[in-house]
Amino acid sequence: RIQAGWRGKRERQLSGDMAALRGAARGEAAREEAERLCALPPGEFELLINRQLAFHRDAKVAATRVEDFDAAKRHKVLADGVDEAMGHLARLEREKQAAVARQQYHAAADLKRQVDEVRLRIGELLYAEQWRAAAAVEGPLSHQASAPLIALGIDAPGSAARAARSP
Repeated sequence: RIQAGWRGKRERQLSGDMAALRGAARGEAAREEAERLCALPPGEFELLINRQLAFHRDAKVAATRVEDFDAAKRHKVLADGVDEAMGHLARLEREKQAAVARQQYHAAADLKRQVDEVRLRIGELLYAEQWRAAAAVEGPLSHQASAPLIALGIDAPGSAARAARSP
């Protein structure tokens, strides 16, 4: 009985965290949810994002099985971009903690703002892709998939290699 109550609480919390992710994609209209997303401890935020990425990784495998390579590539680009953004986020978190340890609070505050911005952009990226997939908008993958990654300040996977090959 106690365990069932804990599970219910955890499910409600996860549901609220998911709403925060959706809120990040809606901008100002969902400021409260976006603030909640930014307030999540780093481990919880990573868990939330990994749950969302699991869908895209599974969808990539399923699309590959049915030879829908455009969809597979779209899911791969998204997952790779979010993984790269999560790596950047982890570096910012470490820098923030180091600044706090050195008692450089102004630098820590600047890093906190950067962390919040990256978290919100990751939420926007994940939900923009879900909305795009739900609307079944078709088009050239390279431009559509790269635009949200560029907004994160991240090159789309392989874009540096493509740029090097082009004259």
